[in-house]
This record gives sequence, structure tokens and C-alpha cells, in this order.
Amino acid sequence: MKVVFLIHNAYAIGGVVRATANLAAAFAERHEVEIVSVFRNADKPALPLDPRVKLVPLVDRRPGAGDEAHPLHAEPSRVFLTLDGFAPGYTRLADERVGDFLRQTDAQVVVSTRPGLSAYLAACTDAPYLRVAQEHEGFRAARGRMRADVDAVYRELDAVVPLTEADARLHREHFGDTTVRITVIPNVVPAPSVTPPRQRAALVVAAGRLARTKRFDLIVDAFAQLLPDHPDWRLRIYGRGPDEARLRRLINERGLYNHVSLMGSRASLDTEWSKGAIAVGAAVRETFGMPLAEAMQCGLPVVSTDSPHGPREIIKDGVTGLLVPNGDAQALAGALRTLVEDRELRERMGAAGRLAVRRFAPHRIVARYERLFASLARTEPPAADCTVLRPGLLRIRLRPVGMLPADTALVLRRRARTADEVRLLRNGADGGWVFDVETDMTELPEGHWDLTADVPGRPPVPLTAGVVETAELLLRGGSGPAPLSWSIPYATVDGRLALRVWRRERHAEITDVAVEAGTVTVTGRLFGPDGATPVDRPTAVLRARRSTRAADLELPLEIRAPGPGRRDPCTFTLCFAAADLGSAGAGPHDDWDLWLVPRAEQDPVRAGRLLDDIVNRKSVDVYPHIEVTAADRGPVRVRPFFTPSNELSVNAVESIPAPAEQDSAG
Repeated sequence: MKVVFLIHNAYAIGGVVRATANLAAAFAERHEVEIVSVFRNADKPALPLDPRVKLVPLVDRRPGAGDEAHPLHAEPSRVFLTLDGFAPGYTRLADERVGDFLRQTDAQVVVSTRPGLSAYLAACTDAPYLRVAQEHEGFRAARGRMRADVDAVYRELDAVVPLTEADARLHREHFGDTTVRITVIPNVVPAPSVTPPRQRAALVVAAGRLARTKRFDLIVDAFAQLLPDHPDWRLRIYGRGPDEARLRRLINERGLYNHVSLMGSRASLDTEWSKGAIAVGAAVRETFGMPLAEAMQCGLPVVSTDSPHGPREIIKDGVTGLLVPNGDAQALAGALRTLVEDRELRERMGAAGRLAVRRFAPHRIVARYERLFASLARTEPPAADCTVLRPGLLRIRLRPVGMLPADTALVLRRRARTADEVRLLRNGADGGWVFDVETDMTELPEGHWDLTADVPGRPPVPLTAGVVETAELLLRGGSGPAPLSWSIPYATVDGRLALRVWRRERHAEITDVAVEAGTVTVTGRLFGPDGATPVDRPTAVLRARRSTRAADLELPLEIRAPGPGRRDPCTFTLCFAAADLGSAGAGPHDDWDLWLVPRAEQDPVRAGRLLDDIVNRKSVDVYPHIEVTAADRGPVRVRPFFTPSNELSVNAVESIPAPAEQDSAG
């Protein structure tokens, strides 16, 4: 059987895209599958697709592709539902391309993934294939005239598939005794691509589109109530969306920037769920609740607001997680506190959750679709997974490698136009396609390293990043005063597998940055010779990066020895007033790098934050600014930030008064 999924834009990241990719991969085990993307805005999909699934774009929106200049692209669609939220992007060109495809396809089933797209299926009244609408929006998303338009479309189709029993009931009650076939089938929740760790970090994880309806602000408020009693816990939020700037302001205004991180989007969250101890959701409305199910699949207990409709059908309250009233931050905080303070309960609920989500396993969901269809029937480069077994030891496993010759080698090559390269050793597992990398033993120089498959007689082929599992880096930070060595595998922006290595004889590792009351306080640990014992009269220096006219700003530095008999590094603390830095500048925009001078006779040591799983902290650890007034410069904004190398610097910028905001009604 050939099954086609019709989707708005398969090249973006979103819940519908992820759900469609999962379902298509599940169908590809036994069927021919295509994903037809009405629009294309990138060279390749943001979310990886199963290689057995064919992707067919129809309207190319990439710069220079030509479709934007097509005459029909200037005319609005005559088919797509005008009140669907995506309607402004649909044109006569989309009508033509979608219509041509639906008339010519040899599929036995075509599945649409939003109401506006279902209108194209409804127009194909003589289609020889089954026409099925997935209801990702939920019944209550369509009201008034939009409800009437959707009803007219659905009455022309063979079946409508809501994702939950509650939503299916609303559809059945609404359509009554008409011929519309309503069959509930949940989303596929694939098995996690990582093995749940034996130990979890003190970390709460949330994920989804950063939109107001997802109520991440409620999660932040609830988490803030825990911190006075549990300051070692952290909250990570994954996703992008229109509410990101507001969330960032909320985090900074509440002083939570050291505890709450906006992590951006990820193609796969399996490795991120596995790092956490608790998952949390607070959406006003969830048609299904895919992040909650994915977290449970990775062994996390889930705390969620009891929003319609998904959470109650995914979570069994008190068994696999905790449900609280919708919109209640205090209740959400109480549920989080219950799990934070009871490790045994977390483990018990996490184990129960993994069993519970087996009902969403790919083969089970495909079987339900197959039964539905039967009842309706009429006469590129190799990919590699990488796991951190322990800091300094990585295991790389090639995915199915096709016709790669047996003498193919995996090679690490350092960037920056060097000749440095290291051939990796096979460990003999999986027919020889597993390689171990001991970054400490090989003494890889500091820098970024790319991984390639080298076939004799051919150019090197970069490895596509599969699952990159780095949870061990959160559980085993560097210790002892020895020289520092740290390596983090990661996926590059173009999806390649790479390795970031830091190797330093002397290093100042930052553990905390506090911005308050006009001052910046930095604490951390010393590695190398300076980390063994404290010394007299240590100092720290802020040094202007671009200006030779600005003198170094010297800062007092306190170094403390570990307790008797301990091999931990010395710890350090330094503090400076933003006003001093604002007055020391030599230009309208100064960047000051932080250096430590633990011993007067040695060179300064650059301070940074390297010892975890984050390759580039610049957009993750974002600190608020301090506004000061300098006598010879006027208003100056001072803000600490991390460079792309994860080293701490401070930015001082002369402020330009912003124009007064106009009233939105004016």
C-alpha cells in the first residue's frame, strides 16, 4: 500500500511535522510512504526523516528558486480555507501544484494534517484513493464560520482521525448521525534513541512551541517557588516561538537566569529528556501532548496542567505523573516539589510511564490505521550516533552503511586549516562499524574537530549526526587540580557530527555568575598548578579586547583551599562594580575579557565555563544588563556574556535612548 501525508511545510520544526515524520517512518516498515510538503523554505528538513520516506515539495520558497515570482503566486488561494491560520501564505500557485499532485498520485491513501489542507482533498471528489483528515488542531480550535467551513470539508472525506478520545467525542456529538467516520488514533511515540541513564541530574525539562497558549511563564513561576528550598535544581526549556522574548524578560526580571535556560529548538529531544529528572507541561490546550509522551518514553515522571484533551489521556494521575488544575502556578509548584523531594516516587512514576506509553508504539498505531483503511477500502552521507561513555571516552556507531567498503576509516580532522587528523579505532561490535575515541589518551589539541568516513581512493565524506548522547557530561564534571581536558560531541548547524575539545594546562572554570545591585560576582574553580594550593595576593583583570588606550581594570581575587585531605580544586570569587567598568571604557562599544592572575610570576588564566554539555553558551546563558552613568560617557549598559569559546567577557555599550513607545491603539 502507498500512503501519502499532505503537510504544510515539512522543512520546519513543529509538533505536526514531528508527528508526521514519526508516523511516516512507522508506515515505512511495511508500506511505500511519501510526505508531500506544500511549501519548501530550506535545502533540507529541519527534522530528520526516515530514509525510506520520500519527501516531495511542491512550492519552493527558497531565495532564487523562482516560485515567488510566478504570476499565480500573487493571487490568493481559491481552495484553502480562508479562516485557517495559515491561509495568508496560500495562493493560486499552491492550488495548482497541490491539485496536480492529487490528480496524478498513485497512492491508495492520502492523509491531510490540517483543516485547510483537507479542503484540497475534499475537492477531489472522484479520487480513487481514501481521503483521511488528521485532526491535530482539535475540535474547539474551529468556531463560528470556521467551524461551518471545516464541517463542509469533513463531510466530503472518508474519515476524520482525532488524536484523543475526548476530542473524538466532541466530533461525534457535533456530527451526530451523519456519514462522517470519526476514529480516534493517537500519535506515534517512537522508542527513545538513547538508553535512560542510571542517574539523573537535578533538572526539570519542558519543551514545545514558545507561544502564550503553552504557558511556559506559568512553569517559570512555579519553578521559582521551589528555588529557595532547592537551589541546586535547574529548569531547561526547549523550543522557539513568538513568546521567547517575553519569557527571557520574565526570567531576568525574576533573577532566574542562573537557574532557568531557554535552550532553543532541537531536532530530537531524546538526549535532552534523558538528562532530566522531571518533565513539565502547562499548555492551556493540548490536542495530544507529544512532549509529555516523549518524556515518559525516556523514563521521566511528568507534571502537567489538566488541560483539554491530551494530558489526561497520557498521564495517569498519581501513577505515571501528576495532574494539577489548568492555569494554577501554585498547584504546579506543589506537584513539582513533591517529585523533587521524593526520588523514589520519581523513579517509580518514571518506570510506570515507560510501560504506559507502549500503547503509542509505532507498530500498534500503524495497525490501527491499517484496520481503519481496510474498513474504508473500495473495490546521502552515512549517519553516526555518538555517546559519551564518560568524559574523555566517546563511542561512535555508524547507522546502516549500505555499500561502504570494509576498509572505510573514520577520521577526526581539526578545523582552522591545520593538518591535524586522527584515525579512530574500531572496537569490533556491529560488524566493525563501532569506533571508540579516547580524547584524553589521543591528546587532541583544542578546537573543533569534524568526523568523516574515509574510503580509499575517494574524497572524505562528512558524517551526518544521528543521536548525540551527552548526559554523562552533566553527571561527571571535571575534578581535581590537574590540567583540564574536556570534549563535547555535537551536531553542527548543517547536521554534521563534530567534536569540540578544550585542553588547558591552567584554567579557571566558572560555576556561577550573579548580576545584582550594580555588581557582577563570579565564582569558580581552578585547574592546573594554580588549583592545588592558594597563594598570596592573587588578582583578576578585565582587559579591553579592541582598545589599546583602555588600561586593565584590576579586581581583587579571593582563592580558597579545599578541606583537609580533599583533592578538589581551589575555588575563587571575584566581584566588580559595573560603574567602574563603565567609566574605564575607551570607545562607544567595549568588550572586556576576564583573566585571573593566581600567581604574580605566571601568565594570566582565561576564565570560562566549559565543564558540561553546552558547546556554545553565548545564546543559552544570557545575563541582564546593568545601566550606569559614567562621568565622561553618559549612560552605559554593562552586561557579562560568554563568547563562542565559552569564555566570560563583559560588554560595555554607550546607551542610545530608545524612542518613546506609541500606544498600540494609536
